[in-house]
Amino acid sequence: MITYNHEKYIRKAIDGVLSQKTNFDFLLLIGDDCSTDITRNIVIEYQNKYPEKIILKLPHNNLGVVKNFYTNNDLIKSKYVALCEGDDYWTDENKLQKQVDLLESNNEYIISAHAVNIVDENFKFIKKSTNPGVFDRINIIKKYPFNTLSVVYRNESFAMKDWYLRALTVDYILFLSLLKNGKAHILPDLMGDHVIHKGGVWSMTSNKYKSKVAVENFTLIIDNMEMNEEEKKIINDKLNMSKIMYMYFDNSYKNLLFGKVPFKIFYKRKIGEIKTFVFNVLHYFKINKFSS
Repeated sequence: MITYNHEKYIRKAIDGVLSQKTNFDFLLLIGDDCSTDITRNIVIEYQNKYPEKIILKLPHNNLGVVKNFYTNNDLIKSKYVALCEGDDYWTDENKLQKQVDLLESNNEYIISAHAVNIVDENFKFIKKSTNPGVFDRINIIKKYPFNTLSVVYRNESFAMKDWYLRALTVDYILFLSLLKNGKAHILPDLMGDHVIHKGGVWSMTSNKYKSKVAVENFTLIIDNMEMNEEEKKIINDKLNMSKIMYMYFDNSYKNLLFGKVPFKIFYKRKIGEIKTFVFNVLHYFKINKFSS
């Protein structure tokens, strides 16, 4: 469990884990990334109360989401790993048992996930997120079908690569790496809540920044991850669309379209980016197929 400034949510996150009823032992590893609120005090309070269940990793300097996750992951020696960030929480006390039972009886599954509720910062219901079924890596590349808080995966299937630390997010690259030689199974059971709030690392991020993250992560994947030709093609198409979306959300392009920036000034500063934008649009929609 990685956490940063989650004082409003961290108790529900920890309680959801500690409430699990299982026929196996488990530990909760919490990595607080130098929170500036009282999150760190809360996790220390819980660790003092449940020293046999909770391990804390408390860096002296802020690491960022990606490094915080992978430095925590270095400490994990268990057969399975369950994910839940400090602003999400589990709602079914049998969640872990159900998912571990599934993985134990189905060797072809690397990841077990499940349906979740999406709630606001006051824990009021917004919608359900459910995609039950079996998914391979191609499916995951095409459309991300599950929420991170629902994931349990086989630890033996994970192999750390240095380039993972250059990514701007964890989830997508982690799951694609895990599913190189297996599948993901998503249960229909609603067993957790994903909280959307103003302090959320991702949910409240601007569309422009999300597009930038997508461009950088897809580029890393293409340059470093072993994939077949179909997978590469899909990732490359996603990269080109992400470039288009990034340029769309760039205010300078909006200013040009609505006449807020003199064309000559804009042209001098942005001509290279305009060429790149046009190229990506043409490439993505394969305009050349319609040429005579």
